[in-house]
Parts: sequence; C-alpha cells; structure tokens
Amino acid sequence: MAKSTHEARVFVIKKEPHPSADLLSIVHHGDYTLCVRTNDWKDGDLAVHVLPESEVPTSNPVFKFLGDKPMERVKAVKMRGIYSYGCPVPAPIGSVVDEDVAEKMGIIHYEPPMENSGTTGLFTEAPDVIANVYDVEDGYKYGHLFQPTEHVIATEKIHGANARYVYSSKDAQIHVGNHERWLLKGNNVWWKCLENNPWMSVWLTAHPDVVVYGEIYGWVQSLRYGHKPGHYSFRAFDLRINGEFLSDSKVNAIWNKSAATWVPLVYEGPWISIEHIEQYANGNSLVPNANHIREGVVVRPTKERWVDEIGRLQLKFKSMEYLSKH
Repeated sequence: MAKSTHEARVFVIKKEPHPSADLLSIVHHGDYTLCVRTNDWKDGDLAVHVLPESEVPTSNPVFKFLGDKPMERVKAVKMRGIYSYGCPVPAPIGSVVDEDVAEKMGIIHYEPPMENSGTTGLFTEAPDVIANVYDVEDGYKYGHLFQPTEHVIATEKIHGANARYVYSSKDAQIHVGNHERWLLKGNNVWWKCLENNPWMSVWLTAHPDVVVYGEIYGWVQSLRYGHKPGHYSFRAFDLRINGEFLSDSKVNAIWNKSAATWVPLVYEGPWISIEHIEQYANGNSLVPNANHIREGVVVRPTKERWVDEIGRLQLKFKSMEYLSKH
C-alpha cells in the first residue's frame, strides 16, 4: 500500500467561510483542513491535495506560484490563524475523485538531507529474523481509525534517521539497518551510533533476536537536540520478536522506559479526537537539552490492533509549526 505522505489525491472543493478573512475560505479533504483564496475556486471544482513535505516540479504551470527552483517544497502555512495542511491545485484534465495523481504530476516525497550519512549504499543480506520495511501512516488522514475512548499512548516523534538493530542468535552478530535495508559495517550514522552508545550492544546481546526499532538523532537533520557535530544518540520506539510487535505491557517487561533510551511519553489516556491529540503534537521537544520544537507525536493503542485500511494501527501527527518551518 502506498503511504499517504507520498500521495496526491483528487477531491471536490466545497468552500466554508474563513473565520478571520473574507478573501480566504476553508476547504476539507477528509480530516485535512486547507485554506484557499475564495475567488480562485468554486464549489464542485476538482482539486489535487498536495501534502506538506512534497516536492513539486515548477515546470508544471500549476506549481509556478511556489517559486523558480526546478523542484519546490510544499509546507504547512498559517493563514490568518488557520493552518493549511499543504495546498490544493487544479486537478489534471480527466482526473477522477480519489485518484492518486502524484506520479502523473511529478510530485515526490521530500527526503530531508542527513548530515554525514556516509556509506548508506552498502547493503547486506537480512539476518535470520523477520523485520520488514518500517513506516507509519499520517494521522491527519487516518485518525478516524481510533475508537472513541480507546486507550492510547503518544510518544515524541524524534527528527533523525530511522534505524533498527538486532543481535542474531544464528550468527552471534549484531545487525544494523535503516528503515528499508540492512547495512554492511561502514562509515555511516547507523554504525557510528552503535559505536557512540555502548549500552546498545550490551542490551542487544542480552536479548537475542529482539529487533529494536528507533531513531538516531543529534547531528543528523535540522533539529539537533543539543548535540555537537559527529555526535549521535538513539531512542527506541518499538520492539519485535518472531515477526510480531510487542504490546506496551510486553515492552515494559524487558525495557526500562524511564531511562533516556526510549522515546519520550507525551500523552497517555483515552483517544478523544484529532484536535485533542494535535495539541500534543505541537510544543517543545521533551528530549533534554533540545531547546527547540518537537517534530510531532506517534500515537498507537496500548493494546496492539490491526485494521484493514493500513494494517498495524499507529499514526504520526506532525507539528504544524515543524511543517511550516522545517
């Protein structure tokens, strides 16, 4: 299944008044809110929703307003007190509602550059454990999948490099990977992080065949968390054994979440609404010495649950302040 952050879906414009500006209107695409200039659209027009963190080609005339670079990046924009989660542009002729026209329009997902990522292209065979590609869907699109009053936890989404580590009992070796591939030992942030944090090797060796998923942060991307050049830290956010992710209670049995090795807990309690969780997506990072905003939060039920639309239920809600600045 294609991830919603990589999509550009066609939807029907239906304008609502903007509470603070007569020249602006609000339109909704599912649970997404967008701001438009009132006179640019009429109800019933077909539009393409271009999400934040998309890159678009300005050779296509509908994107020329964004700038003069060959590829321009779409961000969230606050317009008279209301955040617009990306922007709508006219749909290509012949489009139909809910069609994904990203490829047709040359829209790609923006991948922020990483500092000193190193030899990321040197891949190796997977270890003898099940650990598939790791990705998380957009909560602003799929938040409706949570059940009313379902008990959830929201942890800080750290801005860095997705990573996974495992000590395989078959070959008695630690294996290192990014969110897609396993990496040969080399000069890259994934292996450097393991070297910078000796506690990781100790824990992995003591828990063979447990795949640890987490985020490498520090001198990696635009949010540095108080780190100096060349310094990397790691915080885990998921554990997997025999191909199954562990529920919150099972994680607590083998990992000390109170230590500074697990992603910070931002909220725990009943699921109420997207608007409710959005307040936790915004704000400053809870990582000590960060002194900057957080990227957002990841929300999941405390009891593992799978749904037909996306599979495992866990969703990311990015901070609007982050999406508008970074």
